[in-house]
Amino acid sequence: MADMFELGEQDYSDEDAAWDHFVTAHPHGSILQTTPWARLKSRFGWVPKRVWAKKDGRIVAGAQMLIRSAALGTARMGYVPHGPLLNWDDPEQVEVLFNQINLAAYQSRAGFVKVEPLLWQDAFGQARWQTLCESLSHGRVQVHNPTDTIQPPRTVVIDLRPSEDDILAAMKQKTRYNIRLAQRKEVTVRRGTRADIATFNLLMLT
Repeated sequence: MADMFELGEQDYSDEDAAWDHFVTAHPHGSILQTTPWARLKSRFGWVPKRVWAKKDGRIVAGAQMLIRSAALGTARMGYVPHGPLLNWDDPEQVEVLFNQINLAAYQSRAGFVKVEPLLWQDAFGQARWQTLCESLSHGRVQVHNPTDTIQPPRTVVIDLRPSEDDILAAMKQKTRYNIRLAQRKEVTVRRGTRADIATFNLLMLT
């Protein structure tokens, strides 16, 4: 099965147009799988590594994995944010790429790898995920389907065309209560500018 694919692995390189083109063109591509993100994370103790599968010289599946020591330096962990990128309806492609991820994790001495593909936001179905995890588990390699995530699992989109009263009426009672409580406490919301980045960063760190 792997003979159908040209498999590859490399450490992060500062510029990789071919990889970034693959990420940008993929239906579930994300900035968290791009070279600029790897460049940023490499400044904070993460070691980016990429694995891929090619067909006819073209990348068809891949993952950018971030590796670092876990708490107290007891073990290394691998993390694939918003990835891997592949065709989840192609069982061979799924198995081949996950084998590549497992091999890269083993060579990097990572005790475990957490993957969080953007596909989880779609109607893939928990039962299907569980079946997939079971099919990928073998020997010492065990794949689990946890419910906790590092990246936000969903995005709330609000239609701003109705009146403010209509928007509030469509919300849950508790949500309306919290909004009005914030108003009574004189909490204000405004559009941020570049001048607010330092303040926002401080909030994220506290």
